[in-house]
Amino acid sequence: MMKYFKLHSNCIIQKGVTNGVIIDIQFNEIYSISNSYLDLFDQNGIIDINKQTKQLSGLDLSEFKKLIDFLEVEKLGIYINQDESCFPRINYRIVPNAEITNSIIWISSANNYESIFRQLFLLNCKAIQLVFIEKIPQKKLVEIFSSIKSKKFNSIEVYVLAKFEKEFENIINIDEWSNLRNLTYFESITDQVSIVGHRNMRALVYTQEKLCKENCGKINSEIFNTHFEFINESLHHNSCLNRKISIDAEGNIKNCPSMKKSFGNIKDTTLEEAINKKGFKKYWNINKDKIKVCQDCEYRYICTDCRAYTEDPNDIYSKPLKCGYNPYTGEWSEWSTNPLKQKAIKYYGMEDLVK
Repeated sequence: MMKYFKLHSNCIIQKGVTNGVIIDIQFNEIYSISNSYLDLFDQNGIIDINKQTKQLSGLDLSEFKKLIDFLEVEKLGIYINQDESCFPRINYRIVPNAEITNSIIWISSANNYESIFRQLFLLNCKAIQLVFIEKIPQKKLVEIFSSIKSKKFNSIEVYVLAKFEKEFENIINIDEWSNLRNLTYFESITDQVSIVGHRNMRALVYTQEKLCKENCGKINSEIFNTHFEFINESLHHNSCLNRKISIDAEGNIKNCPSMKKSFGNIKDTTLEEAINKKGFKKYWNINKDKIKVCQDCEYRYICTDCRAYTEDPNDIYSKPLKCGYNPYTGEWSEWSTNPLKQKAIKYYGMEDLVK
């Protein structure tokens, strides 16, 4: 009989104050497991079967055996009889070789996007998000997307008001853009998602949701990210703002379009100058272990973290306003109707948005 059971290296144990999960970063699955059983694993994800069998009895022993059987059936681990040093854990201290890794650009007719995209490319930014909330002349659209193509970003997301769909149909053929992750039309008459491609999957999305700055920062289980790169970043940095830069429609350079603080305008400030200004990197190292309430949540490393809208607008370590999960009870609720959040909702002027 094998003496130990070991979780595969692609499986991460994540405990909260009340509940816990095992996250499979290879197959992007989340399994809710009681903390009392997660405590049986050592730091290398190994359980001493013989030891626990001797210490547990009755119902506890029966449930323990069911857990091990479940983990084996789900291919989350294997029985072993070797020294644990033969199974090294994944290194979660990989640092990206880039000043800026992701960007959000709110498009207007006034700004020089050839220059902006060139600066992002030189900063080694690989992911770019474009937001179109006003009508852009066809010639300008052609220039914008021609410039993007020439820079070869790894990931492109495009958000557009549905009333501009015809203009974009003439510019973007989603089948031809392998680096286009999604094309989303907001304020549509229906909700619909179509998946395009096989090796490089893209999404064509129609949503009735409004397209506005105040809409960012929503947190729910549907947006949990179990990919290695995201978790690796979340362990050490802020999962939303780390190495991010944004430019709003007026050309103001910010951490996020929803934040008030500007670090210059693209018309007279380069992106490199902006990121080296005092305070630009203020939020980069605020991970969920430093956020009130979030630090007690089992989902903290797979969840995004909004610093633009917090429960206490005067506290940078306050919980995200738009999160309805309570890690102390393990229950979800509608954040916008929570009586304790109404003061912050009023502060940010979101009364109409949450109706």
